[in-house]
Amino acid sequence: MTTTTEAVIIGGGVMGCSILFNLAARGLTNSILLERESLGSGSTGRSSGAVRMHYSNEVTTRMAWESLKVFKEFDELVGGPSGYVRAGYLLIAGAHDRAALEENVAMQRRVGIPTEVFSAEQARHIAPALAV
Repeated sequence: MTTTTEAVIIGGGVMGCSILFNLAARGLTNSILLERESLGSGSTGRSSGAVRMHYSNEVTTRMAWESLKVFKEFDELVGGPSGYVRAGYLLIAGAHDRAALEENVAMQRRVGIPTEVFSAEQARHIAPALAV
């Protein structure tokens, strides 16, 4: 029985599993993942499964942007489909939040995310059922 390990990952959600997968891909094969219940039984399992890029924090935004590449190439990287389906994301902000929204959009564009600010009329065209 092994009594030592190179890495211990606590939590078997999407982040813990991703860390273990990436460590193994980089040659660290003597690692262990600890999960108190079953994989994905915590917040990952309760997630709606949305893959979004639109965060206000640049570190999280960059992590999401890099993760999208994995979802798109999941079959080749992991060996099975991820179930990823491309969809849109529309965030509605009031006039008092416009400056912060524009700052976030500028940061997201610097990261490489194709995002933009729409007017209410443009939003109505994109989502006709939306009451603007």
